[in-house]
Amino acid sequence: MKPLKGMVSLLCVAISGGVTASEANLVKEVQGPAKEVNFVIGDSVARKVFSFSGGDAWLDAEGNFQFKIAVSHQRIRCAEYQTAIQFGSGSQRCNAVNWIGSPVMLTSKKQCNSSQLVHMGGNWLEDLSKQYAGISCARVQVYCEGKTCF
Repeated sequence: MKPLKGMVSLLCVAISGGVTASEANLVKEVQGPAKEVNFVIGDSVARKVFSFSGGDAWLDAEGNFQFKIAVSHQRIRCAEYQTAIQFGSGSQRCNAVNWIGSPVMLTSKKQCNSSQLVHMGGNWLEDLSKQYAGISCARVQVYCEGKTCF
């Protein structure tokens, strides 16, 4: 089954009242280089895997992607956290990366009482399938809205 085109996850965030990057503070950003997965089982598609502090991500040749990252909230009072992912091409250590488009917002969660939650999300973007061969880096950004972000 082919994933839906468009930003289904963004629609879910908008309906749930999630914040946008312009309304929130960037509190964490991690990035990591791609490692090509060389084995293919059956009809599966080639995939790149990215590892970084507190999480990981993958991207396949059809433009499907998924990520997970641990997000910590250090205060008692609540704050809203949102995560975004972006792919690009750069050096082996992801320096001087040319990022493709804007970060894609995927999750929005309210966190309270010194909690740590794992944010997971994924989607499909046609541009990523077209540029798959040159993609060598991924970054995940964590945004926070509220007076208790810091």
